[in-house]
Amino acid sequence: MSDYAKSIKDLPEVFQAVGINKDSHKAQVLLLTCIDFRFFDEVSDVIRSRKLCGDYDHVIVAGAELGPQIDFGKEPKPHWKQFFLDHLRLAKELHEIEQLLVLGHEDCGAYKRFLGPIDPDKEEEIHTMYLEKLKELIRQEGIDVKVDGFMLRNTVDCRN
Repeated sequence: MSDYAKSIKDLPEVFQAVGINKDSHKAQVLLLTCIDFRFFDEVSDVIRSRKLCGDYDHVIVAGAELGPQIDFGKEPKPHWKQFFLDHLRLAKELHEIEQLLVLGHEDCGAYKRFLGPIDPDKEEEIHTMYLEKLKELIRQEGIDVKVDGFMLRNTVDCRN
């Protein structure tokens, strides 16, 4: 038996060991994060600190709160908005999520790409503005979820 097949066979014990109920289809939150690989450790820290292991769905979009609802001007991307809203609705329907947890981060390339240079002293304010716009979009779409957002700081260099 290959290691892969053995690991699949042993998944129920793995789920049990980390406290995941494999029979439950409920999740506390839908996590919305950016694609930036530099922040995966910080995202994992949030998951652990909020005791979300095995209890969340995850959507990754460039810019986190920015991607689903920015007006891209000359480069329209309405499918980004639709992708996010479809997944939010599906997570609500299938897993009965009650919260969207948005984890934006400092020095976001998507923000720079689509908005231009960002003054570091205004960065958190700009992220907050787009988080509020995302909350409004969700409200207008009639999706009943609590929305919280946090700005991650890059504190770890995982390459060393």
